[in-house]
Amino acid sequence: MLPGGRMRRGEDALVTAQREMRQELGVTAERWQVIGCVAARSGYRRRSSTDSFRRHSTFYVEAEICTTALRPRRGELSDAGWFDAGALPDDCSDSVGVAARAGWLERSPRLSASTSSSFW
Repeated sequence: MLPGGRMRRGEDALVTAQREMRQELGVTAERWQVIGCVAARSGYRRRSSTDSFRRHSTFYVEAEICTTALRPRRGELSDAGWFDAGALPDDCSDSVGVAARAGWLERSPRLSASTSSSFW
């Protein structure tokens, strides 16, 4: 799964990303930018069984990492690692698949993957 978390009320997606990467992985970075977004469906209730379950928007971001050392947060992450975008583990989450199909991973040579319980 990708690292991530919920945006605080009124918080910008990039501020959320910076906070979550620092808290969950001990990573700091510069030149943050949103590279993609999967928007929440309109309305809280689904109109039909074909409607998405997505109730929250998911932002995908990239940044220039200041250090590649990872310090996964105990109790939240069991493992973390860097992977080439073309050589991701077979058991990646759907969130990684969405980014890959959209072409967002092609922009960055490396991707962080972890076993986080939340994502952007």
